Amino acid sequence: MRPLRFESLAAAAAATIPGAAVRRLSEADPKTAYPYGIDVKMGGSATRWQIVAVSAQGDKYDAEETNQVFLKERPEPPQQSPAAVGSAAHLETALAAVILAADVDGEFAAVQIYGETGHAISHGFTMLCHNGAKVMLNHQPSR
Repeated sequence: MRPLRFESLAAAAAATIPGAAVRRLSEADPKTAYPYGIDVKMGGSATRWQIVAVSAQGDKYDAEETNQVFLKERPEPPQQSPAAVGSAAHLETALAAVILAADVDGEFAAVQIYGETGHAISHGFTMLCHNGAKVMLNHQPSR
């Protein structure tokens, strides 16, 4: 899955979280250094999530996307975090769950939640696609 398509999916899915207001990072901050991502406002605070992708083998981003692999089996959504609503820890699992639910074609093979794995980035997740591509949604701490 390409970053722009994932950004559209993530923004639409995140908007289904009760109380969430969602914008693309480019809309929330036209001067952002991150070309893809979403800004989620919830519970009086805002969190920003950068999208980074690793293409499937042989996929070239300057060509039409043709190597998608869709399967009916999808990973189980993560269990909701007990963290405060609107916090990065809460949104990490909530975003993963709604994005998995929005993947009606079954393009995602697995999800790895950073908070559960001791990842170097404290909040976010990696979506592994059936075609070998990876899409990461990484929390960007406030500055």
